[in-house]
Amino acid sequence: MWQGADVWVHSLLCGVACVAVSLMGARCLSSAPGSSIASRGLAGRLGSGFTMGSGIISVELLLMGYAGVPFSRGLALAALFVPVALMSLSQRVLRRRRKHGQSRLPTGRVIKRDSDRNPRGWNITAWVVATLLAGYVLMLALVTVSYGASFPDAHNIWLLKARAFFVDSGFDGDYFRSWPDCHDRRSYPPGVSLFATWIYLLIGDADSQAVKLLWIGFLLATAGWVRDSVRRWSTRSLALVAGVLTLLSPMGMVLSMWGAADLALAAYGMAAVALTLDWVARRHPRGIPWQVGIFLGFAALTKGEGAVMLVSVPCSMLLAAWVMARRAATASRDEPRPRQLLPLARQIGVACAAPMALVASWHAFLAHRAVVLVPVMPGTSERSGRLSQRLAVIADAAIEQFFLPSWMYVWPLSLAACCCLLVLPRYRRQLSAGWLPLVCFWVVAAQLGAYAMVYLLFRGDLVYLLETTAGRIPFHVWPIALCGLMLALSGPRDAGDKPGALAPDHDTRSDTRSDSNAQRT
Repeated sequence: MWQGADVWVHSLLCGVACVAVSLMGARCLSSAPGSSIASRGLAGRLGSGFTMGSGIISVELLLMGYAGVPFSRGLALAALFVPVALMSLSQRVLRRRRKHGQSRLPTGRVIKRDSDRNPRGWNITAWVVATLLAGYVLMLALVTVSYGASFPDAHNIWLLKARAFFVDSGFDGDYFRSWPDCHDRRSYPPGVSLFATWIYLLIGDADSQAVKLLWIGFLLATAGWVRDSVRRWSTRSLALVAGVLTLLSPMGMVLSMWGAADLALAAYGMAAVALTLDWVARRHPRGIPWQVGIFLGFAALTKGEGAVMLVSVPCSMLLAAWVMARRAATASRDEPRPRQLLPLARQIGVACAAPMALVASWHAFLAHRAVVLVPVMPGTSERSGRLSQRLAVIADAAIEQFFLPSWMYVWPLSLAACCCLLVLPRYRRQLSAGWLPLVCFWVVAAQLGAYAMVYLLFRGDLVYLLETTAGRIPFHVWPIALCGLMLALSGPRDAGDKPGALAPDHDTRSDTRSDSNAQRT
């Protein structure tokens, strides 16, 4: 009885810690140059703040582990408050430099219309929907905590590693070194494990059942990013439908109960794509690629599939910039100049260099500690079957997903997204979202193409690999595909008449100068 009571007390403390992480991440993200988080609602701020805060804490513990600093509750509290202090100090310095005209980092502007405000507040329908969703989230949280760490991957990979970090107070303890061979997954990216370790440090116990509440936060954050991205360039109704579909996704519910890191990867990937859409719509402001690189680094520290996002998302950004520049040159009857894209490519490359170095540091640390990379799946030295046979096996596994209860409505919506992609060029010039649906579909195609190549080149039992991963990896891109579909379904609109539409980005220093000149006049 008392053990069960301790679980619920720890779960309550875990929920409070998640709220604190959301507030910390929202503060850090709002202090970043070029950020537009101030224009989002409460749900958007908390969702984006949780993804940012969880990644920041994981990176902090990773660096402390490299430095040999022992993990403690004081270190966990410092990891929560130090980023806020640093971002507040940097924001004050940037504000002072901008005042003297020394800062080159523009800040995005958001045009708010009077029609975007609802002076009457929520109507009864909104209250009913919010109450039902709150009840669903509470029920899912209770089921997730009660389910425990019974999923093999959650226990053998992420939570067992978090327990090792907690018991050893770092990376160099005996528990991590003497890991059983049957559970040897030490080479996996440590992002989710470090975040769970931070929760263990706060509650003072390695309670793998209470820490499952973290995955509810990742599910809510993913739904918040999808809803916010659709709302910025589409109607309020479509944004609500997109957020609810993400929240009520059966596979999202299953992943949250399992405690799988695929849910965290989907949240980080959706955050990076949402900022990419903001970057494309605002005509390439300088501050956003750094935020995209940060979230991609968090994704790469979460799972190995995040390294694919570290390549697919920047390539989609450059492709969108090149296509838009080519269309603009065609409209003005000028020759497109590839040199105009070199500054953007350099900026994106520099922004993604730090996350790549961070991921490489983990592998260098494992090599220094002589940790052997154990294969993920049992296999042989040669690929089984010919290429045509492997393609048939992959196609059979993909068709089987149509009839699974957890993916019953995902594939029809994906088919509708493909249809929208075919009709999209006809009214692209009049579409309120412009090129944004195409950017989403490019990222989805790149991710799924990379996964298909891994399946084709995998040396081992392909059937076993598909049975254990084919049901989870589509959720990595499901929120992105849903966001692109809703943007494509928004229909021909005039972006200038849309409430809350983003103004074309330009250097706001010229706006400041013009405003100051007008005041002088």
